[in-house]
Amino acid sequence: MTIESLTATGTAYKVDSNKKEYNYLRSLLLSRHHYLESFSSSPTSALYCINVKHLFHVVRLQEVSIVTP
Repeated sequence: MTIESLTATGTAYKVDSNKKEYNYLRSLLLSRHHYLESFSSSPTSALYCINVKHLFHVVRLQEVSIVTP
């Protein structure tokens, strides 16, 4: 009986769809998850970038590891 969780904390921002960064990040997403093509093309979808500050890894609800990238 092993239970694990991983929580990432940090800051997120919406990527402007009119910038080069948007096309680059969207292509990275679709290279791994091609089935999201129509979803990501929808005008009601948004792309967010997360700058992770800490990762919390918990095992068996007792052992907690904190990783700072």
